[in-house]
Amino acid sequence: MKVVHVITGLAAGGAENALCRLLESGRPEVSAQHVLVLGQPGPLSERACASADGVWHAGMNPRRPSPWGLFALRRRLHRLRPDVIQGWMYHGNLVASVTAVGLRAPVVWGVRQTLYGLSEEKKGTRLIIRLGATLSPRVSRIVYNSRLSADQHAAFGFDSSQAVIIPNGYDLETFRPDTGLRQRFRRDLGINDDAFVIGLAARVHPMKDHDNFLRAAASFLADHPNALFLLAGEGTDDDEIIDRGIAEYGLDEAVVRCGRLEDTVAFNCALDVACMSSAWGDAFPNVLAEAMACGVPCVTTEVGDAPAIVGDTGIVVPPREPGALVRGWAQLAELGSAGRAALGARARERVAQRYALQRSTQRYIELYRQLGSY
Repeated sequence: MKVVHVITGLAAGGAENALCRLLESGRPEVSAQHVLVLGQPGPLSERACASADGVWHAGMNPRRPSPWGLFALRRRLHRLRPDVIQGWMYHGNLVASVTAVGLRAPVVWGVRQTLYGLSEEKKGTRLIIRLGATLSPRVSRIVYNSRLSADQHAAFGFDSSQAVIIPNGYDLETFRPDTGLRQRFRRDLGINDDAFVIGLAARVHPMKDHDNFLRAAASFLADHPNALFLLAGEGTDDDEIIDRGIAEYGLDEAVVRCGRLEDTVAFNCALDVACMSSAWGDAFPNVLAEAMACGVPCVTTEVGDAPAIVGDTGIVVPPREPGALVRGWAQLAELGSAGRAALGARARERVAQRYALQRSTQRYIELYRQLGSY
């Protein structure tokens, strides 16, 4: 069975990492997997190349694909003669459908975000979403990684009869507690042993609401002077908005900006509490499950399937309320290290029971077999 994936780009995002995990874990059931990328090579291109049978970059601006680029992508797709075509994210889904015309292979869309409303989206993305709703009855299946995302898109007109829910999956051998990694990461950053470390792993984007996190950090410091805050993700090391927030809230000595990290396991192991401060957009936040798999308890805003992911092993608070984050962090601080370790162990077990990588991969393989009549 040959599967061709069509994706906007290979930046270090949740959808891109999910694709790489599927490429790495899909053999031998999927005999060949190819990736067609609308944009230029990105941070995860090398990783994709290591496990896919072929990765090709069209080199377009994914937000404004050129006719020549689409023609070249269509020609390559038709030459591959796939058994199944899998799109990823709104733009990748639409391009997968357009370029698959003339092929008999079923087209599967992958929707990876929640949809609370169109007002937060860019004008071009709003158009793509509306087109997606119109074209959705013509695709074979729409894979959502969260129930909330499926329900929200159905309310916007996406064909609910095509919906399939496949939560993200995680390799518990990769994401696991590691005292040595924790000590090394903290030592390399000059973090004191008695520091209470709260981390946010999120690229710089309005939906991630870094301002919410920084406001909460300033308030938390008043009663917890040993607190330290780590920011990781694309743009966190050189973004002007974060610059202004740190200066405005007096956090120069309390925030460590890590930028994009290759080793997110070490980052998670170094934390006492993992946080997600998003205001909207996330459907199934990888950062929560990855931290939980590393034995780290989480405080998260109520966005997407975050409440279902953490369950009773973490704390869920309303979005855009810094005070709520502060109260959540304080609750976990009061547990002490032993209490947090026990909660973190339960969090890891929850991921193992519900979101193991093998289970997620098998769901995709079963879907592909069903559609391809294998």
